Amino acid sequence: MFKAVDDRVRGGKSKSSLSQENTHSTYVRFRGKLNPTVLRTPAAFASQRTVGRWVAPDLSDYNALVLDVKSSDGKTYTISAKDNEPGKRPDGRLESTVSWEHEFHCPTENGSGRVVLHFKDFEAFYRGKRKDGADPMNWSNIRSLSIMCRSFFGKQAGPFELQLYSITAYRYRPTIQPSLEMVTDDGIREKVDYNKESRRTRVFRTLRSLICG
Repeated sequence: MFKAVDDRVRGGKSKSSLSQENTHSTYVRFRGKLNPTVLRTPAAFASQRTVGRWVAPDLSDYNALVLDVKSSDGKTYTISAKDNEPGKRPDGRLESTVSWEHEFHCPTENGSGRVVLHFKDFEAFYRGKRKDGADPMNWSNIRSLSIMCRSFFGKQAGPFELQLYSITAYRYRPTIQPSLEMVTDDGIREKVDYNKESRRTRVFRTLRSLICG
């Protein structure tokens, strides 16, 4: 269900894998090694992309992805989504198409926790560069999803590892409630706004189930 798409396609030597520790693991390990030294420009990357019979759910009713991280090494990673099916070049390689990307890292001290990626913050890229004027991402028609570690022109290199429990689609929306008036201990009247965000969730195909098929 996943395939390595590393900079080896352009002469690099970076590599990646996505696997379970064992059949009983509840998480998967995205790991590998970035090697930017062999490229003419140090733009190394290593990624895993969905392939084959993976069918994405319709996410048009959601507005964020949440990554449940078991462990992270502090490096910056990228989630990339495409809403188009690339064709093939004469040499068999896939043609370049626009992708929508969001960088992230786990900010907690132990490298675990939840990372929220709002759809509105995904940016369009084409061949590694930001694409101005691209059509909005169609979240009802996701054709592929990938997770990537890149060198950022030499800022990151060497071994990397990110352990994930799952990726979940969330819908964040305001709950409309009237503001209430309360009286403080010193007799001052003030309004308290009880409008808060509520959410409903839907499992976005845990990575473990994707690997197991």
